[in-house]
Amino acid sequence: MTASRKVIPILILLTAANVAVSQGRSNPETRPVTTLSEADHVPGLPSSECTVYVGFRSDCPFCGKAAAQEAERGGSPMIHWVGTESDAGASAYRDLVGERSRVTISDTFYSQLRVEAVPAAILVDGKGHVRSTWPYRGDEDVNALRARCEQPLTSE
Repeated sequence: MTASRKVIPILILLTAANVAVSQGRSNPETRPVTTLSEADHVPGLPSSECTVYVGFRSDCPFCGKAAAQEAERGGSPMIHWVGTESDAGASAYRDLVGERSRVTISDTFYSQLRVEAVPAAILVDGKGHVRSTWPYRGDEDVNALRARCEQPLTSE
């Protein structure tokens, strides 16, 4: 058997193994951004109005892109970015996000949001109930988000 005849079966085997492993991986777009669910109550949040809390990490390229999108729009008082104290670059987000958006660096606050993947958007109504969660893009329609806060919870 020549060398090329030995390589072809090995390549076929490696390709099949790669396909099997790739199909076994979960799609990163389907990974939940938080373990919080709709209607969950999050006590002690610093707002009494409809707010989007965005859990982020400064080394996350998607977070940087979302911050740039938001800054382009000028931000919104209803957007509140939350980072961890152990993230050395987190405080720089104060200069990256929209000028009207807020940034808080707090391990306690971040842990309340139960972030699993960043950028994690968690829409919370004025009573502290989760209305929706999704991967934050930075170009969301804040009026549509406010309207979601005004709708009755499915558990009410």
